[in-house]
Amino acid sequence: MSIRRDYHEAFQTSAAAIGLLPDEADMLWHICNEPGGYPNYEELRSDSAALAAEFDHVDFDPERGIASNDQPIGVTAIRGATNGGAVGYLQGSEHAHELIAQRTSAKLKRLVAHYPGILDRSGYEKLLICDHIDPVGESMQEGGSQPSAGTAEYALNGWRGSWSAYDQISWAYPTASGQLVRPEIALSLELLQEARDFFGSLHGSVFSSYVLVSRQDEALIADLQHILSNSGLDLNLDLPEAANTLVHAPGVFDIVNKAHVDESVYAPDIPQEISAKGGGTNALDHIAKGALMVVPEVASIESAAGNEPSGFTRRHAVEMRANMTQAAAASIDQALGQLNPWLTDNMIQPRVQRLYNAAAWYREVSAELVQGHLKIIETEASTGKADVLLSKAKYAQILGLFATEALMYVGNARRLARQAGNVALQQELTRHIRRGAEIIGPTRVVPLSQQVAIQSLLALASMRHATSATA
Repeated sequence: MSIRRDYHEAFQTSAAAIGLLPDEADMLWHICNEPGGYPNYEELRSDSAALAAEFDHVDFDPERGIASNDQPIGVTAIRGATNGGAVGYLQGSEHAHELIAQRTSAKLKRLVAHYPGILDRSGYEKLLICDHIDPVGESMQEGGSQPSAGTAEYALNGWRGSWSAYDQISWAYPTASGQLVRPEIALSLELLQEARDFFGSLHGSVFSSYVLVSRQDEALIADLQHILSNSGLDLNLDLPEAANTLVHAPGVFDIVNKAHVDESVYAPDIPQEISAKGGGTNALDHIAKGALMVVPEVASIESAAGNEPSGFTRRHAVEMRANMTQAAAASIDQALGQLNPWLTDNMIQPRVQRLYNAAAWYREVSAELVQGHLKIIETEASTGKADVLLSKAKYAQILGLFATEALMYVGNARRLARQAGNVALQQELTRHIRRGAEIIGPTRVVPLSQQVAIQSLLALASMRHATSATA
């Protein structure tokens, strides 16, 4: 799906504002607007090898790491002209279903290989890129190369693992007390240590776009906010995901690390309980001192409900997502109970084990998640924020942020039912997901190429500012 042509002028303005030269901006626009969907594991590695063969300043180590399924993980290094200069690292996809990160990192890899002056102007010695850090997670996605057409398809096709070292990169780095580290995470930790100046953790969002930063840099925040405001996307103007998050500007938030979550004023006891069930630290706990970490979250789906009044308050939206969390857990519990004999016989299969572990994990932590949602309302009630009336689009955004995730875990159980040949259960779980999507409301798909163009600009702006304090 091509970039909307009405975004072209805004793109050029944003590209110029962050220091891209006209030829560089033209190439980025062109390659983002190329046809095609999400690149797969083989395509990413092939593209890296081709760039290394074409350019003397590009190296590709095809076996820098190893995945837990024994697939090799490669890392591309693009060298700038500044010996002893800055080192940066771009990583995607940390959450396996956020495949926009793979396409963005692939496009940026190509752009910077053709125009290493982007690195030179900011004093970089090297940019590292690992665009297939989690081949196991990628293999669990069912949607193929094309983005989902809506909320139901997103939940039906995507695999959302638990917050454990077994299932994902983000929030699964080791804790101080020690934790089993997947080989993928071990590689990521190595690269984080090597990238002493900048880490771009590429992600993807649903229903709203925003960016997280680890540094309160006014110039950086201004550039990021400019790109977001020019994007034409619906922005998250509220607090994203984690409570008690510092707001730098509309759509620009502080990055939350493990210590921050554990000290949340909204739910001080819940994160530790969830952590005991598999959560670890995140990259912010491991990057080099003084390095800038940036997380661009660009939405693949937006609400199409419109900005007319919904008649509902924030309280109702958050209570509804608590209800949907409970309903998802109950549905998963019932499904796993029905499938128990089959699961006992088939748990040896890695795919079955991953689907089961993720679904069972969500069932186990759902009560804590529900209490976390309700605690937010309790806290906001004292300020009157809980009773603010919402537009239909804002209601869908606040509800959909967590409700879509709940539906994805139901989708894990549905895939188990399908593998077991239990047609009736599969149909029941499919209906659950589609009903949930209807509650969230109608959606529109953000063109994939536009998502990538915006995320690329956010990453490039951040790379430039990472060195501004010392360049």
